[in-house]
Amino acid sequence: MLVNGAPIIKNISECTEFTEHSNPDIGKLVTVGETLELVTIIEKEKVAACTGYITRININDSNYDNTITPNEALQNESSVKAQDIGLIVLMHSVNKIADSESITTIKFYLQIFWEDPRLQMKRKKEVRVPFYLAKCFWQPVFYIPKAAWERRKQVIFSIYPNGSVRTTTLISLTIPYEDDLRVYPFDVLTAKFVLKSYSYSSSILKFYWLRQKILFESKLPEFKLLGIEVGAATRMYDLGLGNISYENAWVTLNLARYPQLPILSIYLPALIVVVSSWLAFLLPEREAGTKLSIGVSSFLALLMITAYAEKQTPKAPYIRGHDLFFGFCFASMFLSLIAHIHNRLCGMQNVTPSGKPKIRSCSTLSWFLLSLFLFNALYWPTIMHISGYL
Repeated sequence: MLVNGAPIIKNISECTEFTEHSNPDIGKLVTVGETLELVTIIEKEKVAACTGYITRININDSNYDNTITPNEALQNESSVKAQDIGLIVLMHSVNKIADSESITTIKFYLQIFWEDPRLQMKRKKEVRVPFYLAKCFWQPVFYIPKAAWERRKQVIFSIYPNGSVRTTTLISLTIPYEDDLRVYPFDVLTAKFVLKSYSYSSSILKFYWLRQKILFESKLPEFKLLGIEVGAATRMYDLGLGNISYENAWVTLNLARYPQLPILSIYLPALIVVVSSWLAFLLPEREAGTKLSIGVSSFLALLMITAYAEKQTPKAPYIRGHDLFFGFCFASMFLSLIAHIHNRLCGMQNVTPSGKPKIRSCSTLSWFLLSLFLFNALYWPTIMHISGYL
């Protein structure tokens, strides 16, 4: 409770209507009965403000009740038709995509339309209702599950002379997305959020989409917004008292990754490191120590590139596209280290009577380069075909 703006700390279980409590800083006594009376006065003032505003804008129905739907107010309770709710989504922006957490932050305008004959007015123009008086009128209530963060701001509440109502709400969401990393970096992200009605079942409220529109061009450096898809359906839920159907309306965003950045920052450096480690085959046999040093250094450099790639991509319970690529790189570098050690230990035995080696390092390098060419010739067209990029 507050007395002249100062809080009074008291356990509510110890309060009764006639118990007095005091604030030591102010010394004024207040009762729970006075607090309840103050709350009642505030509620009466809100009702009076709503009634006065409804009268001022010349609404025909002076007995307007914002606790029931328009169809419930105009029809018998036994034959109430479901209230149709039209939806329009205007995508404002995609602010952030966190690959490491598989979440994205989006911002959009949600417009809601419905007909309320009780709000027909003797006016020729629409009425923009102030935001602090919007609760004076009935409006559908929905929630968005699986949203890690959500913020809403109602910017428009308009009533038209024929009783049509339009609301526009600016919504910011942080939601998870799905991604098929088997075709990375040619993957397409799918972010989906659902609008669910929880105050009214589908027998009272029906959702349908009017249209959807993108208000911006994607300026994200790594992704391109392909488009949005919308849908609506009725879902059955078991709430313990039997199955009850509720309306669901969903919006799906599809974002394609630009493959240039991962290729230049991950794949190309890895290829350069692998090929650089193979150049040690061109050194003479007496430089075996230098060969091993180059191989080990290249192996450590590849580990650093792999760690960077792990930070940039989300985890997945399956083998991702770049896992195959790095697996080939590590296997080829490991085999090259074995080749260096084999040539060092058995170099004296693999010579001809004239002193020339039976197996030249240049031929070994050729085999490694051939394996690299064949792998990339098979790897890239395959994932591009599976992803539909080609």
